[in-house]
Amino acid sequence: MIKKFLIVPIILLVAGNSYATTWFSCNGDTFCGANHWNYLKGSVSLESQSASPDGTSGVWQWTLPAGHPGGEGVGNVQPIGIPGTKEGWVQFWWKVSPGYAYHPVETKVFMFNPSNVVAMCLKPSIGINLQTQGPNNSNYYPNVNTSTWYIQPTGVWHKYKGHYKANSARKYDGIYQAWVDDILVSNYNNVYYWDNGEDISFNQGFVVIWGGMGGTVPSNQYIYIDGVYIGSTDPGTGSTINGKTPSPPSTLKIE
Repeated sequence: MIKKFLIVPIILLVAGNSYATTWFSCNGDTFCGANHWNYLKGSVSLESQSASPDGTSGVWQWTLPAGHPGGEGVGNVQPIGIPGTKEGWVQFWWKVSPGYAYHPVETKVFMFNPSNVVAMCLKPSIGINLQTQGPNNSNYYPNVNTSTWYIQPTGVWHKYKGHYKANSARKYDGIYQAWVDDILVSNYNNVYYWDNGEDISFNQGFVVIWGGMGGTVPSNQYIYIDGVYIGSTDPGTGSTINGKTPSPPSTLKIE
């Protein structure tokens, strides 16, 4: 007698970030063990928002009070346990309050060491920016999608994802890529982060500073952060937010 076997194919469903190596992850309901502190009159706190993009009720809120001087920190959130590494990925949702008054220079949001590299800042009329410090200070503005829709209007959640890879010693070969709402906006492979190719360290984390030098915050302003991921691999794409459906992920090859 010949036995017949029914062969059933096995299909594995893999989530977009299943293979991501996570160093820090936080939904905003708590600080998830991160150190946090305030400067001057500013503050960072836990607040509830019903429209939180990651589906939970909590978000991190930075309060920039009226009269706060430009160039001074408002508050820090420093994740614990982030290893020194030459390459890393960061993803989070951000929102500025309705009618947010951008400083003419920038608003620093996320930074890492060494050399206090501003990994993500908000620039009026430009959008997001990477700003390296020290003797090779440079700005890396959006060079793929140069529209400014992703910083206007205020009061709207957007998702940021950044990929950073350190330069070799004294070479302009570092990598910086950035996506806003899963749309590639910046793509560089000639970044000079710092002099000797030291390891990136994410130990500064979120360092909110309103502007460069000069000016004061005209009225109470707020910046919100939610759904933070810091890890060694691409966390993948996200869901629709504020009525925008993210574009399909881009296939990139950097040579």
